[in-house]
Amino acid sequence: VPHQLSNRGHVAAAGKLLPMLGAVSMDLITIDVTDAPQLQIGDAVTLLGRDGQASYDANEMAAEAGIISYAVLCGLGNRVARVYVD
Repeated sequence: VPHQLSNRGHVAAAGKLLPMLGAVSMDLITIDVTDAPQLQIGDAVTLLGRDGQASYDANEMAAEAGIISYAVLCGLGNRVARVYVD
């Protein structure tokens, strides 16, 4: 996750876009789950893609970070699990 998304990025979870809070630090982000009280520790959160009605793609992430989508996609390291959906 680009550091530039500190206090401005989003994730998709529980069918909603939820805002990131605070600084992006290494492999750690904090999200505001106020609008999704049903979320529990260990529930899945989508960094890029769709969750129900909510979606967040590389173009949106890049726009919020002030970079280009190519930089977002190239920044995904090998440790990030990928799930491909038809």
